[in-house]
Amino acid sequence: MNIEELSHRQIKDLTVGELLSILQMPASDLVGTPKAPVTPEQEREKHYLHGLGEISKYFGVTKHTIVKWKKSGKYDDAFFQTGRVVIADADRLMELMRRDKRFDRKKR
Repeated sequence: MNIEELSHRQIKDLTVGELLSILQMPASDLVGTPKAPVTPEQEREKHYLHGLGEISKYFGVTKHTIVKWKKSGKYDDAFFQTGRVVIADADRLMELMRRDKRFDRKKR
């Protein structure tokens, strides 16, 4: 019996042999969909910046500017906070800033 036939039956109705065969199957067979290959972009490690000082140094702005960015809510996807430490995903923040019209260098 294959997994599609067994999936319509309740566990209490399975025989011991059927249950053992299910338990011995690899998890990928049970789900039915193969795992998607990991792209190089996904494989790349995220670049996190810890603390206002490190974030401000990386972007070349003051700590006050980082606080304003965080409070504005526009970049909430890039910032998170653990206790008193502000942590930023540098790549995500750069992406959000590129979409923001205030940082569009073409206008200058």
